[in-house]
Amino acid sequence: SEADVAVMLETVAYLQKTLTFFESIEPQLLLLPTPLELLASLQTEINVTQFDAFRNTFQSAKSPKRQIADVLIFINAGGLDLLQRFHSAILRLPFKAMPLQVQLLELEMCQMLWTLSSNTETEAAVLKELKLDNIVQSLFRVTLVPNAIVVPPPNPYTQWQGDIQMEFVNYLIITSLGCLSCVLEYESPNIQIDLASNHKFLEQIEGGLQCLPASFKNRYLLAMSLLPALAYNLDTHRYLCKPHMIQSIIRTWRNADPTPENNATRGESIYLKYLAALQITMLCATRDRYTTQYLQISELLEQFLREADATELHTHEKELGYVLNKYIPYLRVAYMPYYAKRTVQACGSDPRYRNLQMMCIETHVLFFQVILNGERERKRMVDQGLMDYVVCLPSVLPDGSRA
Repeated sequence: SEADVAVMLETVAYLQKTLTFFESIEPQLLLLPTPLELLASLQTEINVTQFDAFRNTFQSAKSPKRQIADVLIFINAGGLDLLQRFHSAILRLPFKAMPLQVQLLELEMCQMLWTLSSNTETEAAVLKELKLDNIVQSLFRVTLVPNAIVVPPPNPYTQWQGDIQMEFVNYLIITSLGCLSCVLEYESPNIQIDLASNHKFLEQIEGGLQCLPASFKNRYLLAMSLLPALAYNLDTHRYLCKPHMIQSIIRTWRNADPTPENNATRGESIYLKYLAALQITMLCATRDRYTTQYLQISELLEQFLREADATELHTHEKELGYVLNKYIPYLRVAYMPYYAKRTVQACGSDPRYRNLQMMCIETHVLFFQVILNGERERKRMVDQGLMDYVVCLPSVLPDGSRA
């Protein structure tokens, strides 16, 4: 409608106006302490709540077609380019010395990029222009260390301190992870290999899985959801199969049960284990040999599969908002020679490893059972021409699998 177009054009115009102002004062923002008059002009010229309002227009209760139209109008009017230029300008400033208003702006940039990239109907248009390095830089604003408390850089130039500052940094990490999860779900081989080969990035993901305190259903789940998406590209497995990465997943899996410390619900706990199981089974599919470390995985998978229920998992998936949109990578693995009847012996002579391979198969079957519980997901699978491949899975899987 004309009203929708007007709102999108207003959003773009506001971005242009605030970006021009921000670029004009950028050199002064490097001065420490930040001049009081500059802080006053920041609050006057850039209304952070306005960005929040614009973001909500993309999430409002509109028909899917109107939401798609809004995103495309925004992109075609130059909104995405302006948003990323603004994000780049903020990233040029040291995070530990940024005024509160600028820190909030960075969070708004990441949240808006996450919102734009999370619509599966417009993801191709958004992700084609998305600057991945910017999102990764926001994720690196604070180093996440396993088994350590997230400590924001000391910042005497903002009124946010202590627990409030820590919570803000946690939101920035969560938003960056969320945006990256959308990028990786799009399945771009170059992006996946670039991130998997980035040692610092994998360390940050490991830290995100284990550092404390954490908003369990957000940071833990988002960090874990990135790993199966990275593993879609088989060339990433040489980085993801390193012992310390496998051990990190095992440790997170074992700590997933609800406790007073993590404040997790049963649904969050089960779904975290489900994501960990998907990651492990993606990696196991390409192994020519297994180490004893994989026997720990076998025990965890066996326990998980005894308790897992596809209908319950689908319910938790909807409640938590973690809908996996890519099915081809899981089909590709299920049809690999390692899973075929004639080559199941490839996993070795030790029956424990063969048992692990069978449980990996069961986990992939469970994935499709979860997917087929959702009407939207079934339609998407039919639209992609994949349903016949799912129906034929029992004919290519080894005897004895739950298929």
